[in-house]
This record gives sequence, C-alpha cells and structure tokens, in this order.
Amino acid sequence: MPINVALLKYGYTNFSLTILEFCNKDSLMSREKHFFEVHSPEYNILNTAGSLFRGYGWKHSEATIDNMRIAACKTFKSPEFLTKLSKGQSSGIKVEVTDLVTNITTTYHAIRASARALDIDKRYIEHFIYLGQDKPVLGRYTFKLNNSVDESTNLIIASTDKTVEARRFKKLLWKWRLLMSTLKRLQYTLLLVLLLTALSLIKSVVRTTLLIITVRYILTRG
Repeated sequence: MPINVALLKYGYTNFSLTILEFCNKDSLMSREKHFFEVHSPEYNILNTAGSLFRGYGWKHSEATIDNMRIAACKTFKSPEFLTKLSKGQSSGIKVEVTDLVTNITTTYHAIRASARALDIDKRYIEHFIYLGQDKPVLGRYTFKLNNSVDESTNLIIASTDKTVEARRFKKLLWKWRLLMSTLKRLQYTLLLVLLLTALSLIKSVVRTTLLIITVRYILTRG
C-alpha cells in the first residue's frame, strides 16, 4: 500500500518520523542498505539504496501494466469520453459518418474525433471528403461535411483565394517596378553613351579644325 493511502487510512497520528542513525556521507549508502535489509520497510517503493528517482529499482508489475492498458483503452474508446473530447474541439469541422453495414449515421464535431472513434487515420476521411472519392472507406464508411460547416468552408476558401490573388498582384507589381527600374538604368546608360560619343566627335572636329588652321598659317608664311 502506498504511504499516501496508508496515511489517509490509518491517520497521521499513527505514523512518526525518526532518525535511525547519524553517519558520515561516505558510509551513507552502506547504512541505508543495512536498514533496508534489517527493517524491510513496507511503504518504500524504492528498495535499492541510493535510488535517485522514482522508477530506479522499482517498476509496475506486469499485471498492473496490463490493467492500466485495458483501463486506458476503455476510457479512450468510451462514447462519453469521445463526445467530451469532440465537443472540446470547438474549431473542428462537423462530420457526418454513415455506416453502410448498420445504416447508422453519427455526427462528430471534428474530423480527428471521427477518425479516433473509428480507429482509422484521419487522412482517409480528408481524402474521401476533399478529393470526392466514391469508394467507402474500409468498404463501409462514408463521410459528409455538415451544411453549416460547408458555408464556413466556402468562406475560408474564398478568403484564401483573395489572399492568393493579393499575393499574385503584389508579385506582378514588384516585377513591374523592377522592369521600370531596369529601363531607367538603361536610359541613363544610353544617355551617357550618347554624351561620350558627342564629346568624342567634338574633340575630333576641334583637332581637325586646329590642324587646318595650322597648315594654312604655314602656307601663308611660306
């Protein structure tokens, strides 16, 4: 029986805290082991001297592990638990599940909740709904979104389309600005080339003119 259960059952007055022995730190492990062997304490879950944490030197029995596993499976598969878990997912999409074998239709508050109840991967449900599959899942289940959810889904899709269009417009605007910037740079480059060409022509004309004047002056003097 765990010590916390025993305290509640027998009362705190029936328990006491006593120092058994004072010893040096070097012999602490050996003395702890000694008192374990002498007294065989009932409430210690760690029966190994020097155990640092719960789990070292102690573990559940196989029977306890099996009982815990069975209890967990029953809890996770119980309709009450699945309903509470489904309602807790307020942002989920309601799904109508039809069992073609029993001809029973069940509504879940989320795709994940329906997948958990049927013990299947939720991607099977998503593929059936969004890809328009006709073949029942596992040969017996069909799925349908709730009508009210269809409207919200359409709104989400419309909002997504607007977002995509806005991104495309921004991308086109960016490309247009980049093109205009490139054209301006080309224009400036062209003007610079024309200016340099004009300066080169002017220099050539000036040199030719000076050469002609010089030749005429020499002929005149001669």
